Amino acid sequence: MSSIWVYPGQGAQKVNMLHDLPQHPLVNQYLEQASDVLKENVMLLDQAEALKSTYSVQLCLYIAGVVSSALLQEQGFQPKFVAGLSIGAWAAATVANVIQFEDGVRLVAKRGQLMQQAYPSGYGMTAIIGADRSQVENWVSEVHEQDAEVFIANLNAENQIVISGSLDAMQRVALLANQQGATTKKVEISVPSHCVLLEKQAQQLACFVEGINSQQP
Repeated sequence: MSSIWVYPGQGAQKVNMLHDLPQHPLVNQYLEQASDVLKENVMLLDQAEALKSTYSVQLCLYIAGVVSSALLQEQGFQPKFVAGLSIGAWAAATVANVIQFEDGVRLVAKRGQLMQQAYPSGYGMTAIIGADRSQVENWVSEVHEQDAEVFIANLNAENQIVISGSLDAMQRVALLANQQGATTKKVEISVPSHCVLLEKQAQQLACFVEGINSQQP
């Protein structure tokens, strides 16, 4: 029977997510390896204060995804397919042997640093539930006319659209959405992911990726 392993993006993090991994030599090996690459103790990254930073969140999700998969593989399980949302795609690429774990740690750390440095505060993402894409596009356009930074980011489902941008601009879109009966929820992400605001950082990261050895999955 075929199986697919899917890795989540930011918002799925939780306090102690690395500490809660099974007590197992393989887990310790990966955690020590990541700490050596980063030259810091990764076990400090999954604490409440640290998880306010996208740097810590992305590393925790990446490490937890790869380690959990390694434990399954040790027991003889193998996925036919892998997939991931945003940072989850990096874990998927590692499990598929596209990149090596150590290289993945370096790239994810650089990704988090670039994003965090660009938007240390005042930005994020908000989910709009109960409205379709055209409605959200209209609300975003209306707020855009006020010179506000807000964009459509993720199309999670026909009636769940995620916007990205400044907190003030997203609040204005949320107000319009609420007035039309939609529900809004701030996503636990501290940067404006998946929109043009991070285009420069994406280009910078692409330069680092070019220096990494990769192979077909």
